[in-house]
Amino acid sequence: MGLVEIFALALALGADCFSVCLGLAMDPATPRRALFLSLLFGGLQGGLMALGYQAATAIEWLIRWKLQQDLHWILGAAGTTVLLAVGIGLISDFLAKGALAKEVRLLRGLPGMVLVGLSVNVDAFSAGAAMGMLDEIFLPGAVAVMSVVGSGLSRLGFEAGTMAGQKAGRIAQGLAGGLIVLVALKALAGLFAG
Repeated sequence: MGLVEIFALALALGADCFSVCLGLAMDPATPRRALFLSLLFGGLQGGLMALGYQAATAIEWLIRWKLQQDLHWILGAAGTTVLLAVGIGLISDFLAKGALAKEVRLLRGLPGMVLVGLSVNVDAFSAGAAMGMLDEIFLPGAVAVMSVVGSGLSRLGFEAGTMAGQKAGRIAQGLAGGLIVLVALKALAGLFAG
């Protein structure tokens, strides 16, 4: 697998990072937090791809397949739960400035965002495992490309979300919550379909 293919794969995998960050940005975040989350999501994309690749090259095929399926489901379920909570919190803030938002706001901290990042990037683990079964690659280069592209798309999502939030005003918070809930429901459907 060459650099062009890895770059194209990184773009495809990073699309989920972009859409989640688009929604997260409509709930005002500091530039430092947006940068941190962009780097976190991109780093997790590269890291999970490398983990999947290493698992594929180190474990026999049947065991690897079971491990991949279990890990995919566990990370996906945890991250989807956090995404739903964040989306519901944004909608609650928009509708009522209410109590529910204060309870789910706990999930917006670092542990919650790591779970969101793992959930959004769990497909990178599967892609890495597939790459490990099919082809030898220069792993450090592939991880760098995956991480940079994932971080870049996350950052673009934050920028686009911030601009949309400024133009849409307060309604953007409700729209962001709805977008994040839709992404979570898509991920949930994917978990049960696979």
